[in-house]
Amino acid sequence: MRLGDNLKTIRTKKKISQKDLACAVGVHASLICKIETGASQCSLKTLKKIADTLKVKIDTLTKEIENEAC
Repeated sequence: MRLGDNLKTIRTKKKISQKDLACAVGVHASLICKIETGASQCSLKTLKKIADTLKVKIDTLTKEIENEAC
């Protein structure tokens, strides 16, 4: 799984729209979409805000990313 896959899964399970998440984090909804599709990456600062907003650890969002590179 990629960061985007984890983000989308968690966000949809919590019934939070991309727009609502973006608003809470302070970014544009298109950035959330791009992160979820793998078209863009985000800064560590933004990743922390996303994790805090979703009430998960950063590790939860990034798990298995290392395995994909191998």
